[in-house]
Amino acid sequence: MQVTNTESLPAPMPARNAHPKRLFIVEDSDVVRALWRTVVARIAGLSLSGEFNRASTAIAAIRRKPPHVVLLDINLNDGNGMEVLRVVTAECPMTKVVVVSNCADATHRKYFTEAGAHAFYDKSHELAAMRGMLERLAGFGSSASFSY
Repeated sequence: MQVTNTESLPAPMPARNAHPKRLFIVEDSDVVRALWRTVVARIAGLSLSGEFNRASTAIAAIRRKPPHVVLLDINLNDGNGMEVLRVVTAECPMTKVVVVSNCADATHRKYFTEAGAHAFYDKSHELAAMRGMLERLAGFGSSASFSY
C-alpha cells in the first residue's frame, strides 16, 4: 500500500480548558496503525485512547468506554468494520466513525455512510482530507460537540 499526500500540516492550538477527545484506531495493519498514531499525535485536541486490530476487541472496548471518534478500517483480523460501525451507531450514537480504507469505491462509500459513518476516506489518497476531518472533530473549525 502506498500512502500519498502526507505533507506536514501545522497542528492547530487547542482552545483553553478544552478536554482532548478520545480516539480509537481500529485497523488490522501494524504499519497503518503506526501511521495513524503519528497523524493523531499531531492533532491538538485528540487523545489516542486505544488501538485494535480485531473487531471483537474494539467492540468490547467501545462498550466499556465509548470514544468520541473511531478511525475505522473495513477489513479487520476477525471480521470487518461494518460490525464495529453497527455497534457504534446502535449503542454510542454520539461517537463519530471515520472510515479509512483501500476499498474506497463508490459502493463501499455509500454502504458505510448510509450505515452511519460520519466520513469515508481512501487511505491511499485522502490522508490530508482525513486529517482535516479529525481536526474538525477535535473541535477546530466546527461545532462538533460530545457529551461524554
